[in-house]
Amino acid sequence: MKNGKKELYVKIVPEKNEIVCSGLSFDDFICYLPEPIENLINIAIDTCVEVSETNYKKGFPLFEGKAAIKKIAEQESYCFGNFCFVDYCSSEQVDQLTAQEISELLYLGHMFEPLHSPFFPQLQNRFAYLSHDDSWYWKLYAQNIDDFLYILCGRLAKCIELPLPDNTQMIHEQLLYKAREGILIDLNEAVCKNNGIDVRLYTIGEYANMDKILNYLSQIKKEANKTNWIHFRGKEWSIS
Repeated sequence: MKNGKKELYVKIVPEKNEIVCSGLSFDDFICYLPEPIENLINIAIDTCVEVSETNYKKGFPLFEGKAAIKKIAEQESYCFGNFCFVDYCSSEQVDQLTAQEISELLYLGHMFEPLHSPFFPQLQNRFAYLSHDDSWYWKLYAQNIDDFLYILCGRLAKCIELPLPDNTQMIHEQLLYKAREGILIDLNEAVCKNNGIDVRLYTIGEYANMDKILNYLSQIKKEANKTNWIHFRGKEWSIS
């Protein structure tokens, strides 16, 4: 689904370097990541993603180089089913994976949670990306949560057709503070106001079932713990 989805759900657990979200896709991840990733190791055994440049090591499909990653991002990632990967620097690192590390990677791709840690010193991965019906549900483990906040802001800027903010650090801190409690941003509710755009931000708590959010959207909004506004004024964004 080259994603027209405008209901975004985000829950961040900084202590675990964990983000659960809906409404963002692999395409968004690649497009708005401030420092691109070079290589991916596919750790989901039941995915159908493949490109002509696919290599295999230790039984894992490898997608190496920006061109291969771009081809994946251009596909309908919603159709991949489970799409799970970790990034790595060089194929030699994959060659040196131990049996224990391979077991932990397979567990991560199957259970959507780490057996011990989502980060593997041997691979030096920055991310573990675990999605089901990509853009519908994904869990991201990120060494640096700020990387995800760049992706979220990029997606928001694209949807409202305004530039990214100059006050990046401030808006990242505000979004992180709110997203700890689980937030819903419905861009269908964007309103033009005071020479800019305002969008409601609902604090709704923790959800693992994204179908429930969509099916009970109106009710969940009414029962939100708190409602704020995101104000987009050119390159100045704020939350009140």
